[in-house]
Amino acid sequence: MAARNMRIGANNKRVVSCLSFGLGNQLLQFAAGYTLSRRFNVPLDLDVSWYDRDPGQTAARDLLLLRIIEDNAYRSLTRHSQFQLFQDRTLRFANMSWKRPFMNGLPIWSNGMEYSEPFDQIDRPVCITGVPDLSDHDGKRPEFLSKLSDGISRASDITPPDDAYAFVHIRLGDFTSDPKVARKMVQLSIDYYTAAMQKFEEHHGQTRWVLCSDDPQAAIDRLPRNFAIEQSDSHSEFDDLHIMSQSAGGVVANSTFSLWGGLLAQNNNGTVIAPKIWRSDGPGSPKLPEAWIRL
Repeated sequence: MAARNMRIGANNKRVVSCLSFGLGNQLLQFAAGYTLSRRFNVPLDLDVSWYDRDPGQTAARDLLLLRIIEDNAYRSLTRHSQFQLFQDRTLRFANMSWKRPFMNGLPIWSNGMEYSEPFDQIDRPVCITGVPDLSDHDGKRPEFLSKLSDGISRASDITPPDDAYAFVHIRLGDFTSDPKVARKMVQLSIDYYTAAMQKFEEHHGQTRWVLCSDDPQAAIDRLPRNFAIEQSDSHSEFDDLHIMSQSAGGVVANSTFSLWGGLLAQNNNGTVIAPKIWRSDGPGSPKLPEAWIRL
């Protein structure tokens, strides 16, 4: 093991998280890197090469993460270079017996890949790619969520309601506008939201509901009429997360962004209800907190 680490070179003195897609995925990628960097007591660098692509390829995703995490939570931003690509190929050739690709001078780790060990068994700095599971940063979650909540509060332009409320989140956007995404993701119906809101009120009684959505006008049609529902004053993803983080819990959709809203609410001792089935092309759902109610 020691000899293999020596061949990897000086870059094994850091962890790299490759950021991609929307804010929910960015948070999972960052949180996993944050956990590993503290496990090995090395700096965390963030690879933002994905956002240098043509906006048409990246679906106009924004690198929003940097607005809500503290500067001292990571060391620097990095990008792929031709020299780094050459170095990665050289490292892979030098470690052919290992049969593992390299990126940013580090062995790649991506959950679900045949060459990747379970996250809690990683014993060396790696470059994180793909979208890690929620459970991949369980040990640091309370610490991370408290810092995240503070960052969201600073980035948000609204004040959540003073009275007790619960959120209901509906993800539309590319779930409905992009045929490829729409085929992969379950389209949650009014039946799911009715059952979930009823289940919440069984625990908490009649509830004031605040709708959070990337398209609130269209989302309201997916909700039952026999609940006290109001649209949020949100103008951004930060506003939605701020509302969810200050709630008494709520109903999440099948998206990683919604997942973080639920985590923030749960960190505030809220009750969270989530769908059992997220995707139509694979496993039912990601790993969710045990305390969450699944419908």
